[in-house]
Amino acid sequence: TSALGALAGVLADGRPGDLEVAVAGAPDGRPSADAPATAAEARIDGDDDGNDGGPVPRWRAAVAALCAEIDGLLDEEAEDLQELRALLVEEQALDAMGEPLPRHELTTLGQRPVLVTAPHGIYLLRDGWDPHLAEEHTSDVAKALAAELGGCSLTWTTTEQRRAELLVVCSRRRNVDIAEVLDPRNRDPNFLGADELPSNPWFNQVLGAAMSWRMFGASGMLHVDVHGCRNPPATPSHLTIGLGAMHANVKRSGDNRALVVFGAALETELTAVLRELPLQPKATLVRVAGVDVADGAHARFAGAWLPEVERLTQTQQAASFAGFTHTLQLEMSKVLRRALLRDAKALARFSNALRSAWARSKACA
Repeated sequence: TSALGALAGVLADGRPGDLEVAVAGAPDGRPSADAPATAAEARIDGDDDGNDGGPVPRWRAAVAALCAEIDGLLDEEAEDLQELRALLVEEQALDAMGEPLPRHELTTLGQRPVLVTAPHGIYLLRDGWDPHLAEEHTSDVAKALAAELGGCSLTWTTTEQRRAELLVVCSRRRNVDIAEVLDPRNRDPNFLGADELPSNPWFNQVLGAAMSWRMFGASGMLHVDVHGCRNPPATPSHLTIGLGAMHANVKRSGDNRALVVFGAALETELTAVLRELPLQPKATLVRVAGVDVADGAHARFAGAWLPEVERLTQTQQAASFAGFTHTLQLEMSKVLRRALLRDAKALARFSNALRSAWARSKACA
């Protein structure tokens, strides 16, 4: 039995007390916490004493070179490099003391079984792919939605967001490829292999929240994954609702009533909200993706990687491995993200639309 199988068994049996054992993998002989537990960890782990044993020491060398020279720089450039140096020194000092800074944070903003995530609040590496750019304002939108919905948000910390931003800003000024300076230990939560889940810190936050709610008797749990996309016409609509993960689960169970009601209610309710906002340029306001994930381009907006990619999105992880009954990916245009953060009433209406659609779907499940 794999560690992931043990984890899935915990969910099926509803035994939250076994979470630590399932994640650690003790029953099936997985490596100890001192060793790389997954193939992914083995890829990023290395000889951290400075030898070229893996991506981490190579990353440290690249960042050291980036920060080496400050003399002669413009004031703004010098200040950014000095701030970056200070953040890196603090991180290494705390690591050496065995008290590493948290890179992401689960913030409790209410008691409802609702989790809002923003995995792309920082620049991130992706194995074999181009780095994923930071999606502006998604962390702030996630926290605001979680507060309105009375649940929890999971985002990268402010410090981690700033550190990643400075690495990119400073590298671009010096014509250094950002892939060389992004921290390889920050795995993209929306691009994880199944083998990574038992030891991935971000996923364990998702799983821990879900199991806590299950322990207290939650019959339905909502996961909202916030992303950013380009404004129309580069993207066909201001808001794309991805239900690909739920659709995949429905195909296995054969009962699509709750999904159909959920998708229709989301489209109707959220269109009414966006119609009241001054969104420019004029374009389709809302579309729903996920009825049939047939190609890679559609999969991006549906919130479900195709099987051949061998990766899992946040919504796929939440639906298939954390037990969330309702999970959706929201791709928001930049003007929509800004509008929601500027207009508290619009944000409240948006949150109420999500809550209403969830309630309708649960009623027919």
